[in-house]
Amino acid sequence: MPEVTSRLSTALADRYSIKREIGTGGMATVYLAEDLKHKRKVAVKVLRPELRSQTLTKSRPSWTRLSGATKADHLAHEEADRAFASALPDRVLDHLKGLQARGESSGSPVNRLTHRLPVATRAQHDGRDEEYVVCCLLHDIGDLLAPYKHAELATLILEPFVSEPNLFMVREHAIFQGYHFWHHLGFDRNAREKFKGHPHYQHAVEFSEYDEASFDPHYDTEPLELFEPMVRRMLSRPPKWAEGDENRMTASEIKGLTV
Repeated sequence: MPEVTSRLSTALADRYSIKREIGTGGMATVYLAEDLKHKRKVAVKVLRPELRSQTLTKSRPSWTRLSGATKADHLAHEEADRAFASALPDRVLDHLKGLQARGESSGSPVNRLTHRLPVATRAQHDGRDEEYVVCCLLHDIGDLLAPYKHAELATLILEPFVSEPNLFMVREHAIFQGYHFWHHLGFDRNAREKFKGHPHYQHAVEFSEYDEASFDPHYDTEPLELFEPMVRRMLSRPPKWAEGDENRMTASEIKGLTV
């Protein structure tokens, strides 16, 4: 294998398997490769070194303060934010796969992924719709980074894409699940009764039944791969507040941006 191809193979080893060079032009060299994640053949184009440095210098923004950027700069920044947001399904799925690899114990008979999967599996087998099933899969996604507020973090991730009943279900799931065990810890197992009369109370009760039953390591759980297309479809929707205009950010979106 030529030296350049060997170095390229090493640099991209976690994403692509470089097979061979298939063409060279005035600006770039093209290689045949296999996309390891999606199991398909792709073409990888590599710019000539002198052009890579010119492109990087040319494309890097020159402004250093938001107030010093032009309208064109902010529109370009907005477009970059959109591209970043569009990769949310990949980041969420990578997080779940990371849990699978880590296999961390949660102090229960199952680990942090093998609790989520049976919740989603039970809902799917019961004929729940796709949004509900994905909420089941992701309801505890916040526990790695926000162990004391995991439901709130999951809610923030899901809020742009899901209905109010499902949002309530995820946001309050800890207190509804508490009915099944809080009395053993000296807490009020009936704390969820403060929501009695809420239009989504029963919706959350039903979810808690799936949730509390999903600690059986012998349950015939569907694999994560079954749910992956569902996650991609749901998290690729336009945010709820932008459904009428997919080409422009709204005040609500702008308020939530970080830089």
